[in-house]
Amino acid sequence: MKWRQSLVMTEQWRFINGAELYNIINDRGQCHDISSESPDIVLELRMEYEKWWDIVSTQFDEMIPISSGNPNQEVSCIHSHNWRPIDYQKTNDPFAAEDNEYLVFNQS
Repeated sequence: MKWRQSLVMTEQWRFINGAELYNIINDRGQCHDISSESPDIVLELRMEYEKWWDIVSTQFDEMIPISSGNPNQEVSCIHSHNWRPIDYQKTNDPFAAEDNEYLVFNQS
């Protein structure tokens, strides 16, 4: 979901979830949200996120091939985080709870 658990970073700025702005040079602990004091920085970082979103959002429903094998390596690894079931239906409801049941995190 757009802006959900998002972070736009530079060497100086952290823009969190499309709302909170921190100057990590002056506030390493990210204690003081300065978004209302720096609307120009907020706009700049929002625009960068929008450009990124325009690229990645077109690929959400596509299967992305994973190359396995490399002539320079004896072993190739594909991790469980790369698995996606063919019949998984994601929701477009921005208020729905996140459903990660299809992900294989626990391999025990």
